[in-house]
Order: sequence, then structure tokens, then C-alpha cells
Amino acid sequence: MSSKIQPFNVWTPKHVRAHYTICVLSYLLDITIVNRLNEGNIGVKSPQKVYEVLKDGIVGKIIMKSTGDEFLKLMSPQLQQKAVLELFQSENVVRRGYLKSIGIK
Repeated sequence: MSSKIQPFNVWTPKHVRAHYTICVLSYLLDITIVNRLNEGNIGVKSPQKVYEVLKDGIVGKIIMKSTGDEFLKLMSPQLQQKAVLELFQSENVVRRGYLKSIGIK
């Protein structure tokens, strides 16, 4: 799966501020992940590895052939995915009750 991200230019003050804000938030997210990884010992050492562990996804899209209906389904998270979610106190993401509450069957 390749992404089709292309470079873009920002020159208006509004766009420059938005771009800067996104960059700062991305940096803060990475620093937060690094700090949390330093607190716990789950075998993951970098934000990039966290992203890699989680990129396979926990919720999958299912399409019913007979009706064409689409819905999301909780998949079985791997041990490392569970460890990351617990470290970030996000284990609710994989609980059926939480998923139901946000409309995922």
C-alpha cells in the first residue's frame, strides 16, 4: 500500500500557523511517547517502533458480500499491541463495551 502524499507550499499566515501547529503537536506526541516508553519496559524503545507495532491495526473493516454492508470489527490484538495500549492507559480501545459506545459493532 503506497501513499500518495505530495509536497505542498504554505504561504498565507493562516496556513503557516496551521503547519507550524501540526509540526509542534507531532513533536510533542513523539516526546510524550519517548517519556512513557522510558517509564515502562515493554520491549519497545522508540516512537517509530510504537507506530510500527500499531500500524497493523486493531480494528478491521469487514464487507458483507451478500449485502455490501461495511462495518468495523475488533480484531485480536497482538501481545505487543496490548502492551503499548496498557502503557498508554488506552486498553479501553480494545474492549467491546468501548467499541460499542463509539458505534463499532
